[in-house]
Amino acid sequence: MDELKALLQIDHISLLLVSIILFFMVLLVYRKPLGQIFG
Repeated sequence: MDELKALLQIDHISLLLVSIILFFMVLLVYRKPLGQIFG
């Protein structure tokens, strides 16, 4: 049971990291087009 909890904790942390990385990648990709639209 404790092993499962630790696994879930690690999964949550990795999921958070992946979502943050994806968010920054999307920001980098869409920053230029958005800048052209609003610039």
